[in-house]
Amino acid sequence: MKKEKAGRTNGVFNPYNPMINYFGLYLSNIPEDITEADDAINTGIQPVALEADKLEAGIEYYYFNGGFQSAALIESSTLKPDKSGFIKSINTQPASEAIGYSFIYNGYIEIPADGIYTFKLESADGSILCISDKLLINNDEPHVLKAVEKQIYLSKGYYPIKVFYTSFRNKGHLKLSWSSPDFDMEEISVRNLFHLKQN
Repeated sequence: MKKEKAGRTNGVFNPYNPMINYFGLYLSNIPEDITEADDAINTGIQPVALEADKLEAGIEYYYFNGGFQSAALIESSTLKPDKSGFIKSINTQPASEAIGYSFIYNGYIEIPADGIYTFKLESADGSILCISDKLLINNDEPHVLKAVEKQIYLSKGYYPIKVFYTSFRNKGHLKLSWSSPDFDMEEISVRNLFHLKQN
């Protein structure tokens, strides 16, 4: 009996003879989750000791040509950023393409007062939000436009913030918003996003 070639038979895909074209394995550096439920109110994270005169407005970004199936894979990849800079809000504006790229955003967020804050991370394809090296929102894996919200109690002060995003199958879209008892849901802007001053 003649053995059929894997993957295709007479030019037609044969599901009984699958063929793997590429396989990659990466170690994720995304920190552990601090919650178990999307509607949980979290405590325990404390602000870092930073003086306002050491900070500049805007958050730093690193841009990579090429999308990942999961945003959790970006940091552990061997790719070098194709460009970097500072941006007033967390969005895809610096992207060079409509689809097929990735970002890491890194900086600090200023919490104006003690209280419960609701963060909303909206993206097409995978996105992840970490505060103080803790995973707060996991909106990862390829998907059409979707938003995930989570609440957390935070004290007044500055907190490290990091967002991972990848456009893999869908046209890129990313937006990070928040609300509190003192204000309605709005996009987090340059008023509350900072990075360390450059030497």
